[in-house]
Amino acid sequence: MVTHIAATTIDCADPERLAGFWSAVLGYSTAQTGTSTDGTAFVEIGPADWDTAGGQAVLFEQVPNLPPKVAKNRVHLDVAAPTGRYRIEVQRIIALGATEAAIGQRDADLPWTVLADPEGNEFCVLNRDHPATVRG
Repeated sequence: MVTHIAATTIDCADPERLAGFWSAVLGYSTAQTGTSTDGTAFVEIGPADWDTAGGQAVLFEQVPNLPPKVAKNRVHLDVAAPTGRYRIEVQRIIALGATEAAIGQRDADLPWTVLADPEGNEFCVLNRDHPATVRG
């Protein structure tokens, strides 16, 4: 047996706000919230049907004095829009509080759109209907 990813952890200023945003984007619910033994506030979200969905937890940990974001993320999330709903899904996520992010993309016909969450973390919304989309 090999190890597996248990959660994707995102350092942030406001874990409750970011967990609320991502819960709405992913259709997740709060799994737990609290303070770790070192005093770090956190919120963990995951699929509502945790045991059967096979989805991965996302953990938001508060980092005091988080420096301002000045460059593209080294790691980011990719989310796949439902088939046939790519443009609608991008607009829904923007309405939840995301913003469009320019990170140097040049091609207007990319199989994804880059957005940023309320704290500026970039993520991609994948277009499953685009011929260049391999998976997602």
